[in-house]
Amino acid sequence: EEGKTSTSKDDLDMLIPMYSFPNIFLPLLGGMFVSRYGASKMLVIFSVFMIIGEFVFAAGVHSKSWETMLFGRFLYGLGGE
Repeated sequence: EEGKTSTSKDDLDMLIPMYSFPNIFLPLLGGMFVSRYGASKMLVIFSVFMIIGEFVFAAGVHSKSWETMLFGRFLYGLGGE
């Protein structure tokens, strides 16, 4: 049936690592960015990444697109540094 997708446990399990993966590297880079550009400016930039990531994730949920949902989680993870 068109529009109907099957969700596996593996699909759901990928949502957490897509958020966590950027945080392997970003604490080092994020600290350098905060030192260089200031905490308040970086807070705004990281928050924008989180907001865009949530909108992309929501669009993926609405369109039932796992790729879009995973990309949204990745963007959210960039901001969640």
